[in-house]
Amino acid sequence: RGWSCRYAIVGNSCGDGPVEDGPRREPRFRHRRLAPIVAIVFVVSSALSCGLWLWVSWFRRRQANGQSHVRGAKAVGLVSDVEHTFELVSRGNCAGLGLQPINDLQTCQEAAEALQLEDVTGMQTDFPGIPEGCYFFQDTEMGLQTLWLGTNPVNVGNGAQAAPGGKTRMPICHRARSKTDMTTTSVSLASSDGETGDWKVGDVVRVRDTADEDWEVGEVVTVDPLRVKPHGWRKAFPWLFVEHVNDASVAVGRIFGVGDQAASDDRDERKSASSETSTQAPTVHSGRRVLKGVCYAPVPDKHPKRLDNDDFMSTNTRALWQQTAVCDLRIIRSMGANAVRLYGNDPSLDHRDFLDEAYRQSLDVILGFSDYPYIQMMGNCAMTDFNCYSQVKQQYRLNLQNGLLTASEDGRIQYHPALRTVILMNEPDLKIRPLSQPKHFCKALVSAFDAVLDAEKETGVAPMKGDSLPNFTATFSFAVCGACAQFPDKPAIGQMWELRQAMMNPQSVGYEAKNDLWDAFRTRFVNSFNTANPAADIRPLFLDAYDVHFLGTPVFIGEYHSPDVANSQGEDLVAALDLARDDSALLQGLSFFEFQVRYDKGGSEMAFGMFGLGAKVIDTITIQHREFKVRCLAPMLPPEEQMATALARKCGLMEAGVAYTVATDEWTHLSIGVKDADGCCSMCQRTPRCKAWTWSEDIYGGAECKMKGERPAESQGRIAKAGFVSGVPPARQLDFRENVLPRLKSEDRRSFVPQAVAEAYGGVGIDYGSLCDAAALTLYMFA
Repeated sequence: RGWSCRYAIVGNSCGDGPVEDGPRREPRFRHRRLAPIVAIVFVVSSALSCGLWLWVSWFRRRQANGQSHVRGAKAVGLVSDVEHTFELVSRGNCAGLGLQPINDLQTCQEAAEALQLEDVTGMQTDFPGIPEGCYFFQDTEMGLQTLWLGTNPVNVGNGAQAAPGGKTRMPICHRARSKTDMTTTSVSLASSDGETGDWKVGDVVRVRDTADEDWEVGEVVTVDPLRVKPHGWRKAFPWLFVEHVNDASVAVGRIFGVGDQAASDDRDERKSASSETSTQAPTVHSGRRVLKGVCYAPVPDKHPKRLDNDDFMSTNTRALWQQTAVCDLRIIRSMGANAVRLYGNDPSLDHRDFLDEAYRQSLDVILGFSDYPYIQMMGNCAMTDFNCYSQVKQQYRLNLQNGLLTASEDGRIQYHPALRTVILMNEPDLKIRPLSQPKHFCKALVSAFDAVLDAEKETGVAPMKGDSLPNFTATFSFAVCGACAQFPDKPAIGQMWELRQAMMNPQSVGYEAKNDLWDAFRTRFVNSFNTANPAADIRPLFLDAYDVHFLGTPVFIGEYHSPDVANSQGEDLVAALDLARDDSALLQGLSFFEFQVRYDKGGSEMAFGMFGLGAKVIDTITIQHREFKVRCLAPMLPPEEQMATALARKCGLMEAGVAYTVATDEWTHLSIGVKDADGCCSMCQRTPRCKAWTWSEDIYGGAECKMKGERPAESQGRIAKAGFVSGVPPARQLDFRENVLPRLKSEDRRSFVPQAVAEAYGGVGIDYGSLCDAAALTLYMFA
């Protein structure tokens, strides 16, 4: 009776009243003649129940042993106006019996329901050596009965299998026959002006976008505009080629009126129901969706200051990405991206609004897990011998509660549909110290993986039918790992090899796992790495070896941007995407680094952003009780590098006839009698708090040096004044200057970094009229 019974004290009752203290009175029948009759009824019903139980047990054992009667297990179902005859096969394969294998998850699930199998959920697997397509697995010793869909093309033609220990894999085959008039229905085309013909919702059609693509069979979901949802796919999409099943004539043309570019962009946006981000690792076969992401960390400050909290998924930063005058996520989508990668993560903040906005913009979210539990918090992993289980589990449970999970209509808990991948840690090989010990970062990662799996279980996460669970990854640097047992001369691969070995045997790194990590690794883990190398380096340095030694585990590039090809960024990006479009490779795609210039980091980190921050203020946001201005975005040209002059290398950048002003006077220091600008520069160089200086002669012939605790604003902070000289202290590696450019002509915009990305990604284009003037960075290199 609820919680009171779960915690009942021995000797007390969970019933309606207390136990009597006196002796118990045995119940008696008022009518003694009924007692023999009741006894007989009880004995007979017990015998019948036992007999029924024995018969069911015998039937299941016989079915599990693969006896020939299973060949006759048939069911007829009506799926999308097509009549399917399903059969569970215990010997041979589908083709040998005149049947067809089932190669999509939806039909596989419907077949299991029609055959009344124990499991109708179904999961995908890319393992070799299993039956082709849909099959039913039974393990009589363990009592397992599960539904699977094999997706590896090497399994074509494989049939039923029986192994010692009562393990059997039985293909589920089908024969389809149309119940609609598929040979006489007229075919019409939805033209580019949006007109439609004789299409009807529910029509069974086959579709494709190019003449060399395989056909996909599906249903018409909407007529105006015409959209078709292939069997087993999550969404309906427009298509260029539409044909009724078994009809000789083919409809060719534009389905919607935004032209070929939008059609190409939308085509890459399609994803099948479970083949890419399911409980199984994403498949990498023909027709796969190429990842085209953008790394997103829009720090709203143009000064190199440490930000207390860099979680930009939180509700308090929504002025950056919500549907306002300028919406960052909408801009990312207009470039043709289909995913956005995040970094900072504060699990105490709510992330639901960001995920909702990303979903509205058709963007998948690659969630970054913070370094906080690993190397920053009190009691971090380094203090627990690199066992990160408790730290990561606590953080991930909070993440699940604050937006990552949603409730379905029937009350089941599931992940937000926008979430694609969770990065357990970014570049652990450069952060978990000592760097020369792969065992340490491997132990941290396997314990973290174990923790998130348990956090899922405890919160009741379950995939809905046809939906998927996000994948997990650890994003390594593109550094070689000399201490790794394999591939010590190949970037990133050695680290991935060590991690895979640790997942197979967690005890090898001193960790006792609570879950089957090897099974979870094979079904929900993808590899990833960051690189600033050009596309021409990816195959010889990484992909050739990876494709041979990591079969079944896809990989993506978490950060991709090569400054070495700044003037041909678009061509290099296209070449990298072509690697991902190659069906023989395991590369899924990439995420371009990055959306905005990181002024807060300074140095060489500033060379990557697509957008800078302009002068116009749009809104404000509050981060950790500090208010920041939300500025309009300025498209960036590729940065230009110059060697600083000898004087600049000595004293930093100097500007004659300019006086610096700063936004705040948190720290200033005035010195009188400094004879020249070089002396003022040297004084600033010797003062750690000095970020900028201004020297001037006063009207009495003297001179003064004023040191300031921050840099001036790029435009408002520089005032022309005769007799003044200003500058910044010398940088150890480089310094920069940002030059605002006048409105450029449309033909000049091809040189913008975001335009190069948009053309490579196939986006509809950016509305530059809503942005600030373009800008360019000049990086002054110091020896």
